[in-house]
Amino acid sequence: MYLYLYDALVGDKKHEKTIVRIEHRLTDLGINGRIARSTILTNPKIIVRDAIRRGVKTVVAVGGDSLIHSIITSLVGTDAALGIIPLGDNQSLANILGIPKNEAACDVLSARKIEYIDLGKINNTYFLTSASVLSDAIKITCDGNFTVQPVKKKSQTSVYNFREMPDDTPPAYRHFFNPQDGILEATIEPLGFSLTNNILKTFGKERSPKIDRIDSIFPIKKVRIESTEPDKSIPVIVDGQPMLETPVTIEVAPQKLKVIVGKGRLF
Repeated sequence: MYLYLYDALVGDKKHEKTIVRIEHRLTDLGINGRIARSTILTNPKIIVRDAIRRGVKTVVAVGGDSLIHSIITSLVGTDAALGIIPLGDNQSLANILGIPKNEAACDVLSARKIEYIDLGKINNTYFLTSASVLSDAIKITCDGNFTVQPVKKKSQTSVYNFREMPDDTPPAYRHFFNPQDGILEATIEPLGFSLTNNILKTFGKERSPKIDRIDSIFPIKKVRIESTEPDKSIPVIVDGQPMLETPVTIEVAPQKLKVIVGKGRLF
């Protein structure tokens, strides 16, 4: 059984013809199913949990990265697989998983190539891509063995499960950010460059950060991030959304998510 969870953007008139083509292709392939819509009045996490409880084995997010991030926790601990039909801008996750946009994604769903990937876990919340602290006033304890602090002012510390790698990434860095290796990567990189990327992403013009701008990379399984300023907590951005505050403990959760991938996946 399939659940197709439509992002709010699907209601935009510019996507009408694409949605019709997608639904026709799903019917032709014999993998059509129940349709649910994410709106300001609905909670996608509850929609997914209820569907899985009723026997759904594949939850397909029709939309962009934000919809996918919002339902990850509901899939953990179940036998349901995550599928994606990318629609609209901000498709970093689909690119990493090798999923083409629009109706071409239906053929990937039909082929049903399954991979199990790691997640990150921050306190009691799972995340798919990263958790970031936009401050240099922090202390980072890695695997309980050593502590590091940003040396440069205006630095960003991030812990990645995986990230999209630009084409010109140096070979020495290509083995990092693999969501199947049971390892997270803690990075320290320039804050200004990342903030510029966030602004561009808002307008659908995101550019991939150059990996060689990263000051440090630490492969880790568990990390604790704390503020160095007494009685001050710092916001933590999880999968692109402000969600928690320091102190936080982040660890890898191996093989936690079952996903349908395409031939062009980047891992």
